[in-house]
Amino acid sequence: MSGVQARLRVVALSVLALNALGLLAFTLPRRAAQGSAAQREAALRADVGREQRRLRERQVRADAQRDNARDLERLQAALAPRAQALVPMLEAIEKMARDSGLRPRQRRYSESELPGTGIVRVEIELPLEGRYAALVDFLERVEVSGRPLSVDALALQRDAGQARLRVRLSAWFAAGGAS
Repeated sequence: MSGVQARLRVVALSVLALNALGLLAFTLPRRAAQGSAAQREAALRADVGREQRRLRERQVRADAQRDNARDLERLQAALAPRAQALVPMLEAIEKMARDSGLRPRQRRYSESELPGTGIVRVEIELPLEGRYAALVDFLERVEVSGRPLSVDALALQRDAGQARLRVRLSAWFAAGGAS
């Protein structure tokens, strides 16, 4: 029986080897596919995360553009037309300077329209003379005046107890007909 046992052993080992080969043949590709699927999933999750960040950035940009458009409309509605308000604005600025105790000198101004907005910027250069406290008072008056003014630049010199100030302001108007 040793020949039969040897044959049975060979058959059993052959069946066992075939089972092992079958197991390897089916499980290795599947396991590789699962690893590959896990890698694809990780890559897709990363892509989704990038796209979600881009979407949030675009939403923030769209919200900012919508807010800017709304602010521009409110500003345009609040500004007086340049043709009607320029001279009164220049007179009001000089009055604020005189009321503060300053002596305004010859003013100069230039204007430009902001493209696509219907808003005109008038840049006013105004030399002033007086005491330092009067200069501070003038700047406070400009700030609290409620007028559409911005202080763009200041140049201060002291000369024999007096201060000389060269102030550059911008006044903002709605574009209107010629003055």
